[in-house]
Amino acid sequence: MSNTDAAESAAHTEDDIALLDDDECYWIVGCGSKRSGRNQVKDFLASGEWRMDPDPRYEPKVVDMRVGERIIVRTRKNVTDDVPFDRRDNSVSVMDFSLRGVIAGNPGDGCSVTVEWEDTAPLPRRYYLYTSQDTVWPVARNLRPEWDDLIEFAFDDQDQDIDYFRNLPFWAPRFGDR
Repeated sequence: MSNTDAAESAAHTEDDIALLDDDECYWIVGCGSKRSGRNQVKDFLASGEWRMDPDPRYEPKVVDMRVGERIIVRTRKNVTDDVPFDRRDNSVSVMDFSLRGVIAGNPGDGCSVTVEWEDTAPLPRRYYLYTSQDTVWPVARNLRPEWDDLIEFAFDDQDQDIDYFRNLPFWAPRFGDR
């Protein structure tokens, strides 16, 4: 993990979880085990569930997922092509969202939830800069402007306010307006 990725990931620590309290969470989750070599998104859709490998860092979060809360599957990577702003020869962290639904049940195993996936999953949509490598990332509305933008993009099909993120102190030296 690069220093940039580590700093971005650090933005999603226990401090973020403490903010959530009893608020309704929106769950941004990974696309499953890379070890299996299978297309997990297709498996999730076919089985009506989301699943991860056992991991004590994330199991308590999965246990906390509640029926009726929304969930979206994403991949995270760094890119250099097709970026809609001047990246100034820097790579750009992105999340591609591919499958969205509503949690229908939680067996309490810490590794899975049943999900009613949307019939018309959004085309893979790309979100720039504000990303997380965490397998499970809970966010809520009205607690942080960054979370509000992310939720509106991922769950409400709004456009990302890329200029806002490009000009935040963390990214401005690399991507901000000069």
